[in-house]
Amino acid sequence: MNTSFPKWVFDFPENYSWTYDFVLNYGSNDFVIMIDEDDGQPPYYSWYSPHLEELSDVDLMAHRAAALKALFDGAMLLHRRGSFYHRGIVAPNGTSSSSFNKNIEFPFEPFSCNWKSSNCSDHSRPIRHVVSRNIHLAHYCDTIKNMLIFLGYNGVSWITLYAMKDFIKSFGWDDNKIANASGCNTQKLKLFSQTANNFAAIGPLARHGQTGWQPPSVPMSLHDATELILSCVDAFCEERAHQKGVGKP
Repeated sequence: MNTSFPKWVFDFPENYSWTYDFVLNYGSNDFVIMIDEDDGQPPYYSWYSPHLEELSDVDLMAHRAAALKALFDGAMLLHRRGSFYHRGIVAPNGTSSSSFNKNIEFPFEPFSCNWKSSNCSDHSRPIRHVVSRNIHLAHYCDTIKNMLIFLGYNGVSWITLYAMKDFIKSFGWDDNKIANASGCNTQKLKLFSQTANNFAAIGPLARHGQTGWQPPSVPMSLHDATELILSCVDAFCEERAHQKGVGKP
């Protein structure tokens, strides 16, 4: 971990009742959250990443920072089952905001190859918290890395949740495997798919326009869909962590 004061430091405005305890227990070498405490004032949070330290070009830094923030937000949305206000990044102090006001180009790799080759090993894995575990796991599993970035960048929606299912199935899991691993059942997964794909059920939130399909008699709610699919993502992460030898928090 970088022992000098980092070059690029960003505000971390997510100050909720649970934030302080979370930051104390979180612990990650990839996305580091700092606490500045002043007597009588609420704590102030900021973040940095050693993956940014090698970069002097502001545009490249902005793209990598956005990818790192999306990765972190995805891990948080997964951990809190969608109850996390994900947002983009703002320019750090002393940096022109123009690089941060334009569209960030994806895909963009969040991790520095130079930092990763010398610092990332199974012997230094952070497992204090499931969020830091999953961010660390993204070094070893591109599917999980892409899932978390997708979720963190887009937030929770029917389209995003269906994409999570697509990612898992692309890894070779069918509905039976997903159901068995997550403790749900295939009928719930079928209802989710019927609801997510059906304009007649959820209108403009659906993955498709009008197709003539009959909607399910009782469409699934987005709340239930979030619980269902993110539980499936959790199960997928757990199995990948076990396969990669990344321990359990």
